[in-house]
Amino acid sequence: MDNTLNRVQHLLHFCMDWWQEIIEVDAAQNPPTADYYDTIDGMPIIPTAFARQSYGTLNSPQTKNAPADDGKGATIQKEVTQQNSEERDEKAILIPPKKEKQKLLTISQFKKRKRKNSYEARCMINSKAISISAKSTAELKERLRAYVEEFNKLNQPKLPITEEVKEEPVQEVPPSPLFKDYALEYLAVMKKDDVQLSWYKRQQSKLRLHIFPFLGEKTMNEITAFDCKAVMTEVRRKKFFRTAEEVFCLLKQIFEFALSEGVIAKTPMARLKSKKAARNHGRCLSMVEEAHLLSLAKGTRYEYYVILMLYAGLRPCECNTARIKGDFIVANNAKRKDDVVELKRVPITPMMRPYLDFLSQPHEVLSYYSIANWLYEMPWHICAYFCRHTFNTRLVKFKISQELRELAMGHRSSDVNIDTYTHYLEIADTYYMEFQKVDYKEELIRAQNMPKILTPKPPRKPRK
Repeated sequence: MDNTLNRVQHLLHFCMDWWQEIIEVDAAQNPPTADYYDTIDGMPIIPTAFARQSYGTLNSPQTKNAPADDGKGATIQKEVTQQNSEERDEKAILIPPKKEKQKLLTISQFKKRKRKNSYEARCMINSKAISISAKSTAELKERLRAYVEEFNKLNQPKLPITEEVKEEPVQEVPPSPLFKDYALEYLAVMKKDDVQLSWYKRQQSKLRLHIFPFLGEKTMNEITAFDCKAVMTEVRRKKFFRTAEEVFCLLKQIFEFALSEGVIAKTPMARLKSKKAARNHGRCLSMVEEAHLLSLAKGTRYEYYVILMLYAGLRPCECNTARIKGDFIVANNAKRKDDVVELKRVPITPMMRPYLDFLSQPHEVLSYYSIANWLYEMPWHICAYFCRHTFNTRLVKFKISQELRELAMGHRSSDVNIDTYTHYLEIADTYYMEFQKVDYKEELIRAQNMPKILTPKPPRKPRK
C-alpha cells in the first residue's frame, strides 16, 4: 500500500512540475498585462485576459456556450458546470494548441534536482518528457552532453539544395596608357594616311612643344579638365592665340576617340570651350610694296614663285606644278580632295608676259615654309597669300566678272563653270581676252620712283 501511495505521489509531483513549466514558458513569451495567475482548488490556471493573448481554441467536453471571437483570432469558450454554476465564478480553462516541434536542444533547458541516491535532469520537448539520471553530477553532465549532441544531430534542419553558380572569371582591366604614347599612336594610325604630310608634322610639333610638357607622362585616366585648361592657358599666355585654338581641337579629337574606344570613362574636354582667335584674311599690296617686292626677289631663287603668285594668283603649293600651255598657265588645283587631280587655267596677262622666258627655264623647288620665312624677313608685314590677294584685287579693279575671277582663283570647280558660263568659254580667245585688260605697267613704273613708305615690322622668329 505504501509503495502504491509513493508512486501516486511521485506522479502528482511530476504533473505539477510539467504544468508549472508550461506556465513559465508562456509567461515569458506573452507576459500578462492586467490579470495575474489564479487558482482553482489550489491549481494555477491562466486567466481569461491572458488566455486571449496566448492561445487559440478551447476544447472541453463540458462546454455548452457558443464560441465568441475577440477580434484577434483567439476563440474563448466558457465552461459552465450545472451543479455549482451559482457558487463558482466563470473561469477560462485553457488547452494549449499544437506547437511547432522544437528542432534543437540545449543543456540549459534541463532542470536538475537531487534525489536520495542519484541526480536527475528533466525536460519537456515536443510534448515529450525526457528524464536522465546518474549517480554523480559529473556523470550526469556527460550524459546530458551526449544526449543533446545526438538529438541535435538527428534533428538538424536540412539546407535546401541549390544549384552551383559558376562564377564568371573577372576580366582584368588593362592599365591606362600614357597620354604621350596614345596621342602619337592616334596620329599615326587614324590621321597620317588621310592628311598631307605637312599637316601631320605640324600636329606632332604641337604635341611636342605645347602638350607633352603638361600631359605627356600622365595616364589617360589621370588627366582632368584642369590639366587641359592649363595647357591652353599657357599657350595663350605666350600670345599664340591661333595655336591655342588648334591645340584645343587636337585634344578634343584625341579624348573623344579614347572615349569611343573605352580607354577612358569620360572626356575631360566635355565642359571646356575655346576662344576663337582673330583671323587675318590678308590684304592687297600697294603699288609701292609690289614694286619693292619685285626688286628684292629679282635674281633670287624666290623670283619664280613671286611672279606666279602676283600675276597668276597661284597658291604657294601650286607653283611647283605650274607650266605654260599656249596662252595659259596650267597648274593643279590644290583644294580638291580625295587625290582628285583638277587643272586650273589662268590666262597669261600683260603683266606676266615679260617673264615667260624666265618661267620656261628649270627652277629650284622650294617648300611653302621656305617661301614664307623669306617673306617674313621683309621690312614690312607680308605673307605669301598677300600676293594672291593682290592678284584678285587687280582683277576687280579692271572689272573682270566674278565668275571668271573665281574660275581663275580656283574657288569654283572648272566643270561647274564650263557648264554654267559657256558664253565665256565658247571660244578660248574670249576667256583669254578678258584678262588682257589687266595691265598696269605704267603705274608700277611710277611707283618704283616713289619713296618707299613701309610699315616697320617687329622681330619675329621664322616659322619652321
